[in-house]
Amino acid sequence: MKKHSPPEPPSWLEQAFPQIHYLLLALDGAPLREMADLLPALEEERIGHGARVRLARGGAVQELDLIVAVRGDRRAGGDR
Repeated sequence: MKKHSPPEPPSWLEQAFPQIHYLLLALDGAPLREMADLLPALEEERIGHGARVRLARGGAVQELDLIVAVRGDRRAGGDR
């Protein structure tokens, strides 16, 4: 059996914003274990297309449909 280390204390960010508790579990059925798993799923060719996301909040898991979008006007060469 794998031995788990004790949980780490909350970071300063978690202490400052305790109301934010979403955990992104999967995108279009592909599990997301680390940031490197998410970035390829958000490539430019996906912008404007639908995606199904599985997330957890407060212990409840739910699935939502969303549209991959760009914040601001990055495709037009803007900063944000």
